[in-house]
Amino acid sequence: MADDDNAARMVEALQGASSLQLSQMQALIEGMLADTKRMIAARSALHLGQPVRFIDHRTGQVRLGKLIAQHDVQATVLEDSVRRTWKIPYVAIEPALNGPGEQPKPYDPPPEPPAPPGRVEFRVGDHPKIADIKFSRGAELADQMLVVAGTEKQKQQSMLAKATLYWEWKKYDVAYAAYQEAIKAFPDFQRFHEDIAALLVEMGRPQEGRDAYALLYERSPDKRAAAFIGAGYAEAAAKANSSLAELENALNAGLLSISNQPDEPFSYYAVAMVCRAMNRRPEALKYLRDAESREASRDVNIHTYDRTRHLKYKALLNEWR
Repeated sequence: MADDDNAARMVEALQGASSLQLSQMQALIEGMLADTKRMIAARSALHLGQPVRFIDHRTGQVRLGKLIAQHDVQATVLEDSVRRTWKIPYVAIEPALNGPGEQPKPYDPPPEPPAPPGRVEFRVGDHPKIADIKFSRGAELADQMLVVAGTEKQKQQSMLAKATLYWEWKKYDVAYAAYQEAIKAFPDFQRFHEDIAALLVEMGRPQEGRDAYALLYERSPDKRAAAFIGAGYAEAAAKANSSLAELENALNAGLLSISNQPDEPFSYYAVAMVCRAMNRRPEALKYLRDAESREASRDVNIHTYDRTRHLKYKALLNEWR
């Protein structure tokens, strides 16, 4: 009750602050919480089986639980009242005071379950072991964005931010689960479908990516407006050991993408990949040169230049020559 009263008083005290002042406070607090020394100090005060208090990031409420697992920057806490587990940053946990005469009980953690055969599946709420505090904080902020989102567009953007965050950090299985959840919530939101097709290709599952792109391209009412889909379809088909007929379809989609967006380097790269798969090597080299030169011309604009892709195109040129 005292914690709830404290939270209520803090909210009341901040009611008169301007949005700019609140944003400034948020930046200062986040910087303090990201201090590695603070995280280490918080972690050193904790041990397995310990009763703890922790913050529910969705509401700001203080909850009670027991610490049952420790990771790099987070701990797993079993909430007493509802028997639910949480993954909480160390800086949002502190030891709970024992009652009068109460002694902490020893805790033997249960054995780790055997690893399931095949590819490990992650749930969207899972945070793999990551030694990057900024990423961990970003994942939390994405969760918070979704909780406070009031409109359908805000919810879509929040889910997109979370899935993209995991993708950027190459936590592919978690990103894939996040996109699947987003598609389930918003099946008609095109961006989710496009991203998961591209993600499948990057994950090393080009056949699935090709099929996803092919379906999107087939359903697109305006092929000229589907330039990104056409280029993605071409790249995926080239990487998927596709049939000649499939490669022909993908090549046409890629060429249409070039005609619609003649300054987009990725379209030329995708066509180059298809030509290479069809053993049309001179054409493949020509289109790859076009991709590299167009990407190089963008290096004056940080908003359009993609250094990773540029290096990839240059490496392929050296390999194909």
